[in-house]
Amino acid sequence: MKKYVLPCLIMLTSFSCFFFSISKNLYAAPQMKEIEKKLNQTIEKDSTVGSSVQKWHEKQDELLDEMRRMKVEIQWLTLQNNKYSHYVESNQRKIDELQKINSEYAVIELQLENAMHNYYEQLQYIIKNDMPFLEKERYDRLIFIRDSLDSPELSIGEKFRRFAEALSVEAAYGIEIKNEFHNAKLGETETDLNIMRIGRMAMYALTLDNKKSGIWNQEKQIFMPTTEEEHKYILALQTVISNKQFYQVIALPMGNMKNEQK
Repeated sequence: MKKYVLPCLIMLTSFSCFFFSISKNLYAAPQMKEIEKKLNQTIEKDSTVGSSVQKWHEKQDELLDEMRRMKVEIQWLTLQNNKYSHYVESNQRKIDELQKINSEYAVIELQLENAMHNYYEQLQYIIKNDMPFLEKERYDRLIFIRDSLDSPELSIGEKFRRFAEALSVEAAYGIEIKNEFHNAKLGETETDLNIMRIGRMAMYALTLDNKKSGIWNQEKQIFMPTTEEEHKYILALQTVISNKQFYQVIALPMGNMKNEQK
């Protein structure tokens, strides 16, 4: 009997260890699954975190690139701003200068227009008291200048041009040697005359038959008869004008040519 007891005990001990091991493994299996699940979650979480970190690094690189680009752009804009600031300041100085010039021009325009009105009155007086030649032409010119000066549509430049042109024509009369034919008084007799004008210095008249002559008297507003000696010089003047021999010197008689000056 003893002979079989020991082997039985050993066998029972082995079975006990086997069942204990199986029961232990059966009890640990759910815990292992839970641990494995948590481990997988941790791995997934780590993977997600790693992906997020990668994306953040990429985003960070993009932001850094954008910051560098913006920094360069700010430097460029600052340069452009400084440049255009100088440009604006320069143009503002030009504008201020032009405004100052315009103000000065306005004053000059006013002074010039006042001067032209004053000179017009003087010109009107001169023509009225001058020797009677080209009267219609000269008075028509006065009316034209008066209308031009009073016109609100004409610029000051155009008014000045017209006025200067009129003065130029009037000034040219002072150096002209002209003759014209019309009816006028020689002494107390009204007759057809050849009237010869030497600028604004003197005016002479000769009858169409060349027998009588006269010198203009501004005070009496008639041609005063000449002496025989004076008549010779006036005949010589007629020859000079007819032949345009203006280089000849003639000792012409001078009548009463005095005008009242304003």
